[in-house]
Amino acid sequence: MKQKSRRKSLRRELLCLCVIAFVISLVFYKAAIVFGVGYLSERYNTEEHIAKLEKTYAVELQNYVRKHKISIHDLEQIDKWTLRKYDVYLKLFYEGKLIYDTLYGMTEYEEVPEEYVGGYGRLHTYPIQFSDGKAEAVLFGYDYRLEDYARYVLLLVAFVLFLTILICGIQKKIRYLARVSREVENLSEDLEQTVTIQGEDEITTVAEGIEHLRQSVIEKMENEKAAYDANMNLITSLSHDLKTPLTSVIGYMELVREKAKGDEELTKCVDISLEKAMHLKKQTNDLFEHFLVHSNGYPIAFEEVYANELIVQMLEENLFDLEAKGVKVRRSISDITSRLQVNVHLIQSVFENLFSNLNKYADLRQEIRVRYYLDGNQLFVSLENAKRTEQNVNHASTKIGLSNCKAIMEKHHGSLMVEETEENFRVTLCFPVFP
Repeated sequence: MKQKSRRKSLRRELLCLCVIAFVISLVFYKAAIVFGVGYLSERYNTEEHIAKLEKTYAVELQNYVRKHKISIHDLEQIDKWTLRKYDVYLKLFYEGKLIYDTLYGMTEYEEVPEEYVGGYGRLHTYPIQFSDGKAEAVLFGYDYRLEDYARYVLLLVAFVLFLTILICGIQKKIRYLARVSREVENLSEDLEQTVTIQGEDEITTVAEGIEHLRQSVIEKMENEKAAYDANMNLITSLSHDLKTPLTSVIGYMELVREKAKGDEELTKCVDISLEKAMHLKKQTNDLFEHFLVHSNGYPIAFEEVYANELIVQMLEENLFDLEAKGVKVRRSISDITSRLQVNVHLIQSVFENLFSNLNKYADLRQEIRVRYYLDGNQLFVSLENAKRTEQNVNHASTKIGLSNCKAIMEKHHGSLMVEETEENFRVTLCFPVFP
C-alpha cells in the first residue's frame, strides 16, 4: 500500500485542473482574437467598405440635421449626434474653415495649424445642408460591431472550452469511482475479482482499502475452511473412536444381562449400565449430527420421494412401538400423492428424535394424537401429547436433539414449530411439496 504522505489531494488535483483549463482557454482566446480580429480588419477595413460606411453616416447626419433643424453654429447638437456614433470621426468645414472636429474638440472658427489642415485628406467630402447654410463634412468611420460580436463569440467559446476541459477531468474521476463501485458490488458474488487501483488521490486510497479488505476476507475464508476441515476430521475421528468401543460395551452388557438372569441385583446394575451406555451413544450421535447440520460447509444430498411412502413409513414404524406398549394413538392421516425433496437419513433422524423425546417426556397413559395433512404447497405432520409430570421425568434434556431437528428442517426449506402449554406439547413439521 502506498504511503499516505505521497498521496495527491483530490482538492489539489481539481484546483490544478481548473488552472490548466483556464490557461488553455485564455491562450485560445488571445490567439483567436489576434487572428480573428486581424482577419476581420483585413477583410472589412478596405477603402471601398469605408467609403460605403461614410456615405451611410453622411445620410444619417443629414437626416439628423434636417429633423432637428440644426444651425451651422449649433455645435452642441452636432456633439449629441457624434456621442451616439462612437465609431465615427467627424470634421465640418464652412466657407473653407474648420468649424467642428470630433477628436480635438475645436469650436467654431478656431484657428487650425497650417500643417494640420494641409495633412488632412479631403478625398471624400459630403455636403450637409443646415438650416442656415451648407457645410462640407468629412467622416471617418469604422464598423466595430462585427469585431465586438467576434470578441463575445470567442469569449463564449473560450468559456465553453474551459468547462469542457474541467468536465472531462471530473468525468475521468467519476468513471473511475463508478468502476470501483461496480467492482465492490460484484465482490458479493465473486471475491476473486480484483479492485482497480488507479491514481494517487483519496479515491485511490479507498480502492486500495477495499482491495486489502478483499484479500483479508479471502484469507479469512481460507483459514476458516482449513479449520472446518480440521474440525471435521477431528469430530469424525472422535465419533468413530467413541462409537466403536460403545457398541462393544453395549454388546457385552447385553450378553452379561442374558447370563445374569436370576440374579436380580446384578441384572439391575447391568440394566442401569446399559441404559447409561445407550444414552452416551445417543448423545455422541446428537453431537456429531449437530456439528454437521449447523455447518454451512456440510453438503446434503437430496432425493425425490413420494410423501406417503416416506412419512407414513416413518410414523408407522415409531407408532407401532408405542402401541406395542399399550399406548393409545389417534391418527388423522390423509392420502397424499405429492412428492418431497429430502435427505432420507436426516428425516429419519428427525422422527427418531421426536419419538425419543415423546417416550421420555410424554404421559403415555394418555392418548397420542397424530395429524398428517396437506395445505396448499405445504405438508404438515403434527404430534401432540400430554406432558409427564416433573416428578416422573427421569431424563434431563440437552435440547441438542430438538435443535438438530430444527436445523435439518431449515436445510429442507421447511420448519419445525413447537407449541407448549402446562399440560400439552405439540410439535409440527412443515415440508414444501411438489405436484
